[in-house]
Amino acid sequence: MKSKRQEAIREILSKKRIGTQRELVLELKKKGFKTTQATLSRDIGELGLQKSKETGVNFYTLPTGIVLGERESHLRTMVRDFVLGVTQAENLIVIKTSPGAAPSVAASIDYVPWDEILGTVAGDDTILIVTGNNKLGEKVRKKLRKLQKA
Repeated sequence: MKSKRQEAIREILSKKRIGTQRELVLELKKKGFKTTQATLSRDIGELGLQKSKETGVNFYTLPTGIVLGERESHLRTMVRDFVLGVTQAENLIVIKTSPGAAPSVAASIDYVPWDEILGTVAGDDTILIVTGNNKLGEKVRKKLRKLQKA
């Protein structure tokens, strides 16, 4: 069921611009898939879906083959377009994003090989980054703020 649902997601996104998880849930329902937004969030992460922005409109896109040299450039774009704030609490970083953008931004963070990061958790508009200690947390926060201003 999961693989068929994920294939349906790929098919929907290849044919239509979908801006929110709610829209995607409705499109899946039309194809006979009853799913929750929590399940859809996991699918988004597993499929590596990205949020793109064109003419002021946000929409999900299928992942492309980003080569190593382009990963940070892609993250820079994601941070500039979707990150509203970055806060540090010791070894934890909390990122606030535009609604629905957190899974895509978190996937972009995961894709960049920053050794300081132990992991990320994304909700709809909030990302939690876990680092090994306060000093590493500060390093990641500074990197993200630098990308935000780039």
